[in-house]
Amino acid sequence: MRCYKLKKQCPGYRDPLNVNENKLGRKKRSSVVSTASSSNDAPGSSRPRSGITTSKHLSVPIDEQALCYFLSNFVITPHDNATGHLSFMVPLMRSEQCSAAFSLSLSAVSIAALGRRPNSRGLLAKANSFYVKALGEINLALRDPELATHDSTLAAVVLLVFFETLTSAGGMKAWSSHMEGAIALVKFRGREQHMSQMGRDLFATVRKQAMAYYAASSPSIDYGVDWHAQPLDSEVEQAIYELDFRAAELRHETKAVIPFATRSDEGVEKVLRLLKRAQALQQAYADWIDSLPPSWRAGTAAWIEEVPQEKLQHASAYPGLVRSYRDITTAADYVSGLATRLQIFIPILRCVAWLNPLLDYKITPEYLVAARLSRQIIADIIASVPYFCGWSKEAESPSPEITKFHSADAVTAKGVTGMFIMAPIFTAATSDFVSSPQQTWLLGRLEYIENSMGISHAGLLASVLITQVFTQSVFPSINFDLHG
Repeated sequence: MRCYKLKKQCPGYRDPLNVNENKLGRKKRSSVVSTASSSNDAPGSSRPRSGITTSKHLSVPIDEQALCYFLSNFVITPHDNATGHLSFMVPLMRSEQCSAAFSLSLSAVSIAALGRRPNSRGLLAKANSFYVKALGEINLALRDPELATHDSTLAAVVLLVFFETLTSAGGMKAWSSHMEGAIALVKFRGREQHMSQMGRDLFATVRKQAMAYYAASSPSIDYGVDWHAQPLDSEVEQAIYELDFRAAELRHETKAVIPFATRSDEGVEKVLRLLKRAQALQQAYADWIDSLPPSWRAGTAAWIEEVPQEKLQHASAYPGLVRSYRDITTAADYVSGLATRLQIFIPILRCVAWLNPLLDYKITPEYLVAARLSRQIIADIIASVPYFCGWSKEAESPSPEITKFHSADAVTAKGVTGMFIMAPIFTAATSDFVSSPQQTWLLGRLEYIENSMGISHAGLLASVLITQVFTQSVFPSINFDLHG
């Protein structure tokens, strides 16, 4: 791939599985490396392991502001039986394994997060500079067989995946490259990574991101990684993980079978098997939702009355229900499950259309079931979006009648909540069964996540939505690859 930062041909990640034996005697690099010079340094200032500078001046250096902003807006620690997000960050910052690669990657992503805020885009050049340095340090670490297995090396690659989500500087190719690098490192680290809490946290993080990667591009799943080696503590979360894994396999098989199936007995049998698998998986998601405990179920926060058409795209909530949840990670898993269930109707309808070439697939029973259930799922996703975008009852006029929230009166929007909801928004907005007003509102939410919450990847999704949906009068599943 092209290296967007240096404008040179990028060699990509060095494969840790192919390290030369003469590197085994390489002198080990210091586990704590001082990094990232800053114009804000003052004589005698201290430099923490994160690579962020500290100044004795009363004004807080921009690097420290960036780190605080990133930790408060994108890192969630586990609490009250709720899972976290990037929870390995703080322990690793305090660890002796806090290497130069991790330090520079953390500086890059922290400053990028701060720089993606409105009126702060001037910081992005500095973030890119740290990004380039981080790439160099990661490739140095990968030349050393021992450093390649360190937690800090994998954490550095995970942060660069996060960097591309924030900035979209290298597009989907750069994001995919870092994701493939993280998967290769998990594969190389083997069973030993499950021996420590930090190793388990990193594995769980990469596994969750890998499911998003397999969903986004539908590649063949790397079975060289034992993705099931570390079961989740929660039976509910374990169930949805296993369903997501099956959904990723289904997407890949659909992409491999439907375009190349022949009108032979063998070809028909392949498509029929695929259809039955898709229908069974769709039902499994429905059963998972029906079996959720009360703490996982969506509550009702409000009912929004009519919104004028000219204000719809910028409205914080769509007319109808507004949902609430126990906590943000539970909400993210629940809505992600809704979105994946919605996606499964795509292979179902493709199989039905293929099996009935002389019949309009829109008059089949399968299509009628897909239409009814998809519209219901889309409505549920739309009702959940405000929870992730900082909706509050004071934001709406006229004031809706409010019923009791499950937890708080409103969720405080943070960058990570925008990351959690942008893929379900896109899934709903590109469904065959979404209405034009719903698409308009969902597009507005993607633009809000990009411009106000600082997640550049949402802007890429909005662009795809505009060019591939709003410019077409017909949008059938059989002709559109959601992630292709």
